[in-house]
Formats: sequence, C-alpha cells, structure tokens
Amino acid sequence: VAKAFGKAVHEYGKTKIAFVGTPCQVLAIRKLESWEHKIMDSLKLVIGFICLWSFSLKPLLESIEKTYQVKHSEIKKVTLNKEYVVHTKERTVRIPIKEVEKHILNSCLTCTDYTSQLADISVGGAHPLEEWSTVIIRTETGEKVFNDALKSGVIRTKSIEEEPGVFAHLLEMADFKRKTALEEIERKRAAKEPIPLASLRLTYLLPKELRLLSSLTVEQTMTKRVMTVSPNTTMKELLEIMTKHHHMGYPVLDENNQLIGIATFEDVMKVPAEERDKVKVSDIKKERLLTVYPDETVIAAYNKMVEHGVGRILVVERENPKKLLGIITRTDIMQTLRWPMKRR
Repeated sequence: VAKAFGKAVHEYGKTKIAFVGTPCQVLAIRKLESWEHKIMDSLKLVIGFICLWSFSLKPLLESIEKTYQVKHSEIKKVTLNKEYVVHTKERTVRIPIKEVEKHILNSCLTCTDYTSQLADISVGGAHPLEEWSTVIIRTETGEKVFNDALKSGVIRTKSIEEEPGVFAHLLEMADFKRKTALEEIERKRAAKEPIPLASLRLTYLLPKELRLLSSLTVEQTMTKRVMTVSPNTTMKELLEIMTKHHHMGYPVLDENNQLIGIATFEDVMKVPAEERDKVKVSDIKKERLLTVYPDETVIAAYNKMVEHGVGRILVVERENPKKLLGIITRTDIMQTLRWPMKRR
C-alpha cells in the first residue's frame, strides 16, 4: 500500500487521491496517515469494501473445476455469505465454506473488520437485493462526496430502513466474521502460531492505549442518552428499531423505568422470521446482565467485554443496580483510541 501510494504521488504527480481497498488495505493507509508523512496530504478520500475474506484465486478455481466441473471462464458471478456460491449461465453451485476454507488468505482468517470501519465510505453488496449496494457513510468527507454524487445524478438511493432484511444480513455477517476471526486468533495463540499484527491491532490494545483507558472512567466515555425498549416490543418491531437507529443491543425497562434485561440482534436472529410479529422482548431478553459502575475505569469495562465476548456493557448506579445510567460499547472505546484523522 505504501509503495503504491508513494508511486502515485512521486511518479505520477497525483495530489488528489481517492484510495479504494479492502479492510486490511484501509487499515494500512490509515496507519500511513497517522504517521503524518507529507505525501499523505494527497489523500482526499478512502473508500473501503465490505469484505468477508479474500482467497488464493488460482488454487481455488482449480479446486472448483475439479470438484464441480465449473471452468473459471464459465463463472458469471460469485457471492460469499455463509456459503461460497458460484453462478454460471446454466446453474448455481453452492459450496460449503469448509470446502473453500483452506484457500482463504491467512491474514483474512484473523481479520475482524467486515465493513472497513476506518474508511470515509464503506461499500458492498445488499443481499438479498440484486443490483443494489450497501453504503455506510462514516465521515464528513464521505458524506460530502456521497451527497455530491447524489446531486449530480450519478447514483440513486433508498433508505436501508425500507429493507430491514438487508440490514439484518449486514449485521449477521459482520458478527459471523468477527466471531470466526476471534476463534482463529485464540486457536493460533493456544497453538503458539504467529498471528498477523494487523489482526492483533484491531483485537488487542497497545501498552499506551492500556494506560489511557486505565486513566479514564466509564462515566467519561459512556453514552448517556440510551435508547431502550419495553418488554412488550415484538421482535419485528425490535428489528425495525435496529434498522432505523443502527444499534445492535437495547436495554429493556419496565413500566417503572427499572432495568430488567437486554435484547440484542442475536436474540432477534434466533426467532424465525415468520414468528417475529408474535414473539416479544419479554420472551427472549437476557436477565443476567453484564454491568459496570460509572466510577470504574474504562479498561475494567473493556476487560469484561473481552472476557465475556460482548460488544456492550450497561452502566448502572451502585446504590440501585436497576437504575440505568448509560451504556459503553467497543465503538465508544475505539472512538477514544482512534488514530488521528484530519478529516473527522
């Protein structure tokens, strides 16, 4: 990445560069930006792909031809979800992930980033829709570029709220990639195998970051205005709320505003789609809650998240653990630690 970017600046004299890449490539360009090298003044926009994995293409295509009698010249499209699906003019071949797993690039197996979190704009498929893309606008720079494209008529849009299935699939795949990567990291760690540094950077904290989080309290970092749901909210309504507000977990409060549980995206996905208008939050909410107090350190909250494999913890009052004060998430912590980005 550094070599290619330097070549664009020095050999081709480019001073306004839009960088397009996978999550790991976006991470690399952001590292260069954080070092504040003078050539990075030429970087004006970062577009990241929504990416599950990349493959060693030649051996993968050879394997598909040998096993399924599909030549690479016959392939019209490939979709990658929890199956590797090959589309030809005559047929569709569904290949279990286990069969293609050995062809996944080693660094991809431990990557937790599905949506290019450090990009200005993230772009990927909009399953189950055809001919549409999912776009996540992450920065003011990304918003300006997107709005300019919209005004000029280059693109047309619809709100993701109109397609809750698209949003549900996006969250499901992001969660799938993260869990798969964390399992692989722990497997490598136990087997004393090398772990790519980029994966460690997105999963484990550096010493200076540990010191920073040890000096901050949960109250200083948490989100205080928390969206909540009632026990009578249906799974269908909860998914609509998630699609509109883009949070994956909601505290559940009773009629007296007492904390009685939490409902998450994972809970919704456990309920069959045809039953979601009947099943209520009260039927599925988790009652054994993971909580912290506002005067605890952020590092204590982070360690609890890592230990329990969750992305959020509720903040409650010491004297009254049923009183919800806020919520602290991995995103809150990463925002505190994010690398310097001039255009944020």
